[in-house]
Amino acid sequence: MRALWVIAGCVALLAALGSWWWAMRPGPPPSAQAAAPAPVRTLLVGDPFAPIVEREAAQLLAPLGLGALFERAGYDAIRQSILAELQAPSGQVELVAFDVVWTAELAERGALLPLDELCQRAGLDPAAYIPAAIAGARWRGRLYGLPIQPHAELLWLRRDLLEQVGGSAPRTPQELLALARQLHRPTAGIYGIVWNAQRGSALGQSMAHFYAAFGQPLLDAQGRPTLDGPRAVEALRFACELVPLSPPDILNTAWDQRRRRFIAGQAAIAYEWGARMGEGLLSPECQVRGQVLCAPPPVAEGVRRVAPFGTWCLGIIASVPPARQEAVWRALIALCGPQGARRFARAGNAGVPLTALFADEELGAPYAGLFPVMRQLIAAEAFDPAVRPATPQWDPLCRLLGEVYHDALQGRLAPEEAVAEAQRRALALWPQP
Repeated sequence: MRALWVIAGCVALLAALGSWWWAMRPGPPPSAQAAAPAPVRTLLVGDPFAPIVEREAAQLLAPLGLGALFERAGYDAIRQSILAELQAPSGQVELVAFDVVWTAELAERGALLPLDELCQRAGLDPAAYIPAAIAGARWRGRLYGLPIQPHAELLWLRRDLLEQVGGSAPRTPQELLALARQLHRPTAGIYGIVWNAQRGSALGQSMAHFYAAFGQPLLDAQGRPTLDGPRAVEALRFACELVPLSPPDILNTAWDQRRRRFIAGQAAIAYEWGARMGEGLLSPECQVRGQVLCAPPPVAEGVRRVAPFGTWCLGIIASVPPARQEAVWRALIALCGPQGARRFARAGNAGVPLTALFADEELGAPYAGLFPVMRQLIAAEAFDPAVRPATPQWDPLCRLLGEVYHDALQGRLAPEEAVAEAQRRALALWPQP
């Protein structure tokens, strides 16, 4: 019997030693283990959504076993980076931000991966996005990106100053001029209006928007320039009349400069993009919080309601290897889908891409009435793509407008001379018929 106990004890000891050895044995070599996907290399532009995405992305991607590495580039530089990846893929860019005015060019050159099949597989409904935003990401019926920051250029007004003069949001350009004159008090450090008038693309965009406000198309039905149309001179004269109601450096003012003046309390009215002003209203530098009113941009009598509308999308670089496309796609869905859109809006991105979110009053509360104005403009189908046409010639056309009309704002060209010169130079950008 004692022998049996000894044998049983030896067996138990051997079993324990075996268990210990199994637990302590070396794991398989690293090459045999399942490697986590490499971080998705993402190139963003320096717009308001970028720092928010960088800050919040980990919370969206980590549950999917994903990560991201972010870089930022300027407006022109990011377009050049996308085209450079087409010519000589570096593998350093997989997910990229792009302005929808480039969609036609990037699609024609094959720089971005079409997303239609990926959307179908994932059950993602593009109809959930603002119609104009998703339409801008399409070219010849194919989808090349998902909106991350769509927004309109709107009018922003000091509500407290309006109340002092018994004024209201202007509906036409002439009403805007009259109100700006009323509120223009430079000796008190308050200018009537601030807007983009810097030479080049900044003024070019303003003039494209003023053309739309006066009902003058930039392009005809064949997609060729009509810069000297019958209402072009009216649009330019309006811009000229804004100059003396603006800060003295207005001809060098662009983008964030106009927002900084407005939130510092130095201008009564501003033209500004929704996401940019939303960021400004939340910034510690804002001196006018709680005193700002958002309104649709004015249009001339007889012109249907129209508002400049732009969209930053995220798209997948076409040279991403097939083995990486699934991970990059999952990251894109996480950032641009419903969960990402709501998270980014709560963190300060006023450029909300999903139509349903504009009904969330709590979400829109910090943005001075932006969400109701956006609902109104979406319902009115006011976001006409013709305001900023998706043509491969958009970039040079925009710069051209900003150069020729800058000379007019300085008095070097009469408005009639300027529109004729703009048309002559624009025709040279298009192939001869």
